[in-house]
Amino acid sequence: MADAMQAEAITSATLKLSLMEIVEHFQSVLDEIDAADGEVTEETGAKLDALGLSLEAKGEGYAVIIGLLEEQATASRGLAKRYSERAGRKERQAKALKERLLLAMQATGRKKIETDTATLAIQKSPASLRITGPVPVEYCKPAEPDTSFIKSKLVDGESLAFAELETGNVHLRIR
Repeated sequence: MADAMQAEAITSATLKLSLMEIVEHFQSVLDEIDAADGEVTEETGAKLDALGLSLEAKGEGYAVIIGLLEEQATASRGLAKRYSERAGRKERQAKALKERLLLAMQATGRKKIETDTATLAIQKSPASLRITGPVPVEYCKPAEPDTSFIKSKLVDGESLAFAELETGNVHLRIR
């Protein structure tokens, strides 16, 4: 009886929370999930359960957290893209400097430069392959399986000893 009264008091108190208080609570849970490397721990789950919210209200709360996580993932991908572009620029700059130094060393006839922090030397690259005409079959790798053709045969009901259709995973869509 006391547990039911306590749960009712928590539910009643939860219903009186302002929107900002609810957002703060879910942000706190989100921070805990993030601190646990994305794991929803028993403690975190218990905090959500302690709210005493109905399934619909919990679903809405989860949707808020999921939305925040997806926004953070999008922002992280954007940041990763910027860093990747920056790394590409730095690599191109380093390549240009290497080429410039190589030209200077070749122009002065120097094959090696030794300093306190680096040794720079001109060396020949290994041979690379250039295909100049049609390649005989015995020099080719076997072709890869045509997965879309195989799948279409299986979908059409044909039985193939070397392949089968797997049931798709179930997922939650949030709109």
